[in-house]
Amino acid sequence: MQVGVGVKFKRAPGDGSSWTEVYEQSIAYAKAADRLGFDYVVVPEHHSAEIGFNPTPFLTLTAIARETEHVRLTPQPLLLPLYHPVHVAEQLAALDLFSGGRAMLGVGVGYREEDFESFGVPRHERGARTEEALAILLGVLRERNFSYQGRFFSVQGVDITPRPLQEPHPEIFVTARSKPAVERAVRFGLGINTLYLDATAGGVYQMYCEAAAAGGVDLASLSFTIVRNGFVAESMDEAVRIGGPFVQARNEYMATYRGRNAPVAGQHEQQHESVDGTAVVTRGELLGTPDDWLAAFEADIEALRGPIPFTGYTLGIWPEGMAMADAMAALELYAREVLPTIQARTPEPRPAG
Repeated sequence: MQVGVGVKFKRAPGDGSSWTEVYEQSIAYAKAADRLGFDYVVVPEHHSAEIGFNPTPFLTLTAIARETEHVRLTPQPLLLPLYHPVHVAEQLAALDLFSGGRAMLGVGVGYREEDFESFGVPRHERGARTEEALAILLGVLRERNFSYQGRFFSVQGVDITPRPLQEPHPEIFVTARSKPAVERAVRFGLGINTLYLDATAGGVYQMYCEAAAAGGVDLASLSFTIVRNGFVAESMDEAVRIGGPFVQARNEYMATYRGRNAPVAGQHEQQHESVDGTAVVTRGELLGTPDDWLAAFEADIEALRGPIPFTGYTLGIWPEGMAMADAMAALELYAREVLPTIQARTPEPRPAG
């Protein structure tokens, strides 16, 4: 199984750090993930966001590519309806060449109104635009002289140059939190990444298995990964005291940021308190020791055991606002005490039926 690291190029609301410092620290964090043996690095995308969220994923991933040797590199997700798909294919090919064949691509439809307003794209068109964009993106990567006539995008005889180093193209997957997104992944035969709670409590994994079976897709050819956010420390007390306030602050900010997509108050909440009296509330995030993270991994293996292989994690253990030294200590601890056990496991799909 594989474990990736989220590198978000964000700062906390009200943080006085310069954006130059944020970007330099983010690249240093990605370099550490590469050195410590993680499998891939992911960056998100949003626009006109107070906390940053990296509006130029291919550009930042290219910078990371020049500073790393082993980790694979992917937007997660690239907001596909905001782009012309031929341009995405060309940028993906360039990233693959820059990185020596380490590129991947996660795509999503997006949900923030501000993302769409920034580009004058109607939010209600995002699903239909993504359908066409995926058809063209995969078409130009897999075929020469590709043509397609659609409502939003039309291309004639496209032959992208240069082509990606990986053949037929880098891995492409869908970030999915809803039934339409799951069904879209199945139609195009693509893997899925989703948040931990959406995978389990939200039923995304079950929907994926059912949709793939109904569509006659070879389930063993697909893959499923989840995002696990939180913090890890040598003791639970340290995890709560050091990481807890930042995880809770992120939760509170994202609840307003996501608007109607925010979880219901009280849902999946856990109360934590450290010896010094620090009290925090988490909602799906994991605070704990390496043993707690390993126990959660075993629980996830069981919860996501099915005909589509559960192949790994994207790890988010650097909540915005946390000091770089604390973030690096957590990354190194996870790499030393948790990562080898997960990477040694082989995905074990359970046959359908």
